[in-house]
Amino acid sequence: MSLAQVGGTRSFNSAQDQNKATVIGTPCLLFNIIAFNGGNAASFIQFFDALAVNVTVGSTAPTFVVGLPTGGGANIFLNLPEKFSIGIVVACTATATGNGAPNVAATLELGYVGG
Repeated sequence: MSLAQVGGTRSFNSAQDQNKATVIGTPCLLFNIIAFNGGNAASFIQFFDALAVNVTVGSTAPTFVVGLPTGGGANIFLNLPEKFSIGIVVACTATATGNGAPNVAATLELGYVGG
């Protein structure tokens, strides 16, 4: 896989909920995750290395999960980027691997380089 080494793309969603969302449908490297949970209960961003058609939130195992504390967030800047061989699909849920809606939809910004 050959990926661009200069530049990159930012994806921003001010209302990510339990519905799966495609960030990019091709291979890429994820460099940073900025997320905020304004709700009064913890929530979880599930990341899938897949195409949306192949993801069923709550049944498909996520590639990894980022927990967001009550009224808090996560700023993750990866020195070694996370490789997605297929693409990035995300969902924000009330539990780490479930499909229930979060108390409040999350704000999510991702920085990646796609091929």
